[in-house]
Amino acid sequence: MPSESKIPYLKWKERLNAVNVQRIDDDLLLIDHVDYKKISTEPVRSGMVTAIIYLQGKAKLSINMKEYAIKAPCMVVILPDSIFYPIEVSDNIIYKVVVMSPTFANGLFSNIDEMHQLKQSVLKNPMFTIKEDLPIFQQYLDMLSSLIIQSKSPHKLKAALHLTLTMFYGYSYAKHDVSNTKSSNRSTTIYNRFMSLLQKNYLSQREVAYYANILCITPKHLSLVIKEVSGQTPLSIIHQYVVTESKALLYSTDLTIQEISERLNFPSQSDFGKFFKKLTGLSPNQYRGKI
Repeated sequence: MPSESKIPYLKWKERLNAVNVQRIDDDLLLIDHVDYKKISTEPVRSGMVTAIIYLQGKAKLSINMKEYAIKAPCMVVILPDSIFYPIEVSDNIIYKVVVMSPTFANGLFSNIDEMHQLKQSVLKNPMFTIKEDLPIFQQYLDMLSSLIIQSKSPHKLKAALHLTLTMFYGYSYAKHDVSNTKSSNRSTTIYNRFMSLLQKNYLSQREVAYYANILCITPKHLSLVIKEVSGQTPLSIIHQYVVTESKALLYSTDLTIQEISERLNFPSQSDFGKFFKKLTGLSPNQYRGKI
C-alpha cells in the first residue's frame, strides 16, 4: 500500500524562494507578477493555500486533473495537496499570488463546519470572477503589501489575518455557494461518480473493472459512457492521473524514485519506470533531471 507519511515539498519551497516574494515568516507570502516558468511549467504540489488573483490575460489551468479556462479578472484558489499545472498562459498575463500556511488559513474560519463547507465548494469550483469587486481586491493586495514591508512588528501577522478576514467575509465568501446544484443526465452522472471515485482511489486502484464494479455497470458500458462524455477512455484518464501525480512528486519533492514508486503502489521501481517512460518518453530520472 502507498505510504501515508507527510510529503516533503522542499523543491517547491526552493522555487518560491527564487522569485520576488514578500513574506511574513512562512505563514503569509505575497508574490508579485513573475514569469510562470520561474515557478513551474510542470505539475506541482504545494502544502499551502494559494490564491492566484488574475488582473489581466487568459490561461488554461489544470487543478487536480481538471482543466479550467480562466479569463481575468478572476481568482483561483488552490488547496493544500492539490496538483496545479499551468497548461497555457497568454503573453499579457498579469497576476498576483497570496500563499497562506494551513495554520494561517485555518484562522480565517470561526468553526470547523464552515471550513469544511468552503473546502468542498472550492474543490467543486476553484475559480470565480471578481470583475465587479476588482478595485476592492487590488486595494487588499496593496494594503497587504504595505503591511508586509513595514518595520518589524509583533502584530504584523495578526493584522494580516484581520485584513484577510475582512476580504473573506466581505467579498470572497459570497462567491462560493455550496447549495448550488445542477441536474445532469445519466451519462454525466456516471462520469462524475467515476471521476470522484478515481480522485480517491487512483493511488491504489488502476483497473477499469474496479470502478465499473462499484458503479454497478460493466467495464464495457463504463468505457462507452466515459468516451461519450469526455472523449477519452477510462484507462487513459486513470493513467493521466497517475502520471501527473508522478510528475508532481518528481518535481515538488526530494523523495527518491523508489519512495515515489512505493507511494504510487507500483510492485517495483522498475515497473514504475516502465510505466512512466511509456507515457512520457522519459525515465523518472530523466524527467527529474530536465526540470
